[in-house]
Amino acid sequence: MSRTETAGLQTQRLKLNSSSAWVELYEIRYSATNCYRITSNTAPITFGGYVYSPFPMARAELERSNEGDVIDVIVECANVELFQSTVRLTDLKGATVNLHCVNTADLTSGYTDRFKLRNIVKGSGIMCSIVLGQVNAFDVDFPGNRYNRSRCRWLPTYGGAECGYDTTRSGAISTCDGTLTGANGCIVHGTDEVNAGKARLHPLRFGGHPSIAKGPYV
Repeated sequence: MSRTETAGLQTQRLKLNSSSAWVELYEIRYSATNCYRITSNTAPITFGGYVYSPFPMARAELERSNEGDVIDVIVECANVELFQSTVRLTDLKGATVNLHCVNTADLTSGYTDRFKLRNIVKGSGIMCSIVLGQVNAFDVDFPGNRYNRSRCRWLPTYGGAECGYDTTRSGAISTCDGTLTGANGCIVHGTDEVNAGKARLHPLRFGGHPSIAKGPYV
């Protein structure tokens, strides 16, 4: 959850009256590459480089428990093809929903609450209810990365920004075995850089962690 208030947003919030409006933007991400971006505003809103399309919807008041947790939020929306087609193709339950609150006079920043889409309750054919709840800590991957002492984690993107080895120059080594000291490993690539008159980036860019202690632990 991000609730950092910029100077621009604070100025809009403290005004006694304003010609600009506070609007809500919903980013419903139901797969790694697919998401809906919709807004209850009557016109499209561009925020963070993405366009949020107008969609008829209304949200119940955000309430918090005694512990400060946000209670499940009910969003009433039109039960049109947008959700009907997706429900037929995939299960929206568990989708991550980012709810952005922005001001039309300052669309460079906003408040963000993150929810999980817990359920969709179909109504009488005109409306349906979307139930949003706070993200459960047990649903979050932890740790965020997997660390290995002897294998380079940049190998899937060999030559990419993290690896830093220039695979496009003439005479460059075309492959890497992902090791530090192997026959085609990171040190060998560093020696190749020096021989080519380039700065030695390897093994400084090695994506493994040799300092991780070996087991067993007692």
